[in-house]
Amino acid sequence: MVIKEGGVVNATVTQNSTYETVVEGKVVYDGMTTILSASRQIYNATVNETEPGFCTYSFVFDVDQNGTTLSWAMHDEHDIALNSVKQVVNNSLVHLVAKTKKMNDILNDEVPYFRCSDDDIV
Repeated sequence: MVIKEGGVVNATVTQNSTYETVVEGKVVYDGMTTILSASRQIYNATVNETEPGFCTYSFVFDVDQNGTTLSWAMHDEHDIALNSVKQVVNNSLVHLVAKTKKMNDILNDEVPYFRCSDDDIV
């Protein structure tokens, strides 16, 4: 699933308490590509505009006891985002181990006083 980000927004800029200017500019993600991929077929993908300029996305894919990988990436370059999700889907165990290590390092080094009654979480 490929999502191309883009559009314009209006911002009200207050220069003092009585003077405001409305400025139009590009949305912060303009030109970026978001890619969702899975180790199984994605189907029934839909995009709904919930209000002007706001979209929601939904899709379905199968899961079972054998596991399913869902990968998401966003980047300025379409090919980089696409390659990122492909790498995760094709090597999910390697990326799962790396992500677990990174989160453990963050919890152990960045949050040194993290405590929990569940030893598996700690």
